[in-house]
Amino acid sequence: MDLLRWTRAKVVAGKEAYFANLSAQMTRKEQSIAHLHLRTLKGSLSALKPQVHEAINAMSLERDKIERKLSIYKNRFQDQLEEYHQARAKIEELEMAAEHRDENVNVLNGQLELLTLELADVKKQIHDKGKSITDTAPVMQMRAAIERLKEENREFDILIGVLYHEVTQARKGEGNYKQSEDEESDEDITY
Repeated sequence: MDLLRWTRAKVVAGKEAYFANLSAQMTRKEQSIAHLHLRTLKGSLSALKPQVHEAINAMSLERDKIERKLSIYKNRFQDQLEEYHQARAKIEELEMAAEHRDENVNVLNGQLELLTLELADVKKQIHDKGKSITDTAPVMQMRAAIERLKEENREFDILIGVLYHEVTQARKGEGNYKQSEDEESDEDITY
């Protein structure tokens, strides 16, 4: 409705100023023709008034429809955006857990290397002493120590395999992170 008033005021003000300027320059006959044109224009304006009102009403209805659709789409996409952010947070959480597991695997690999080197040193010492010693008791103790080291080596291999499997599963997004934490707490039992 405000648009109609504004348009009408602009048109009328512009025409009145135009005709006031012309009336100073026109003769009486020209002025009567101009007034006749002015009345014709005012009549045309009043005839157009219902059509303008209809157009304004139609535009208002269309604007309301667009606002409703915009609200619907905004809500729909807002839900999807929230789901995306939740999924992204879960992925970041799983990536952090995978990094932590990778660090554990690296630590265990370092320990395994140290044990392997230690085992090699013990084997060399046993071999060197075995040549010169005839008493078999120390040799038997060394063999028992080697067997224990081999057993520990196997346990570390199994533990590394389990951790590698969990890291791979976490990266693939398979399995539930909480379930894998429960499984880890079960595996934390010392041997």
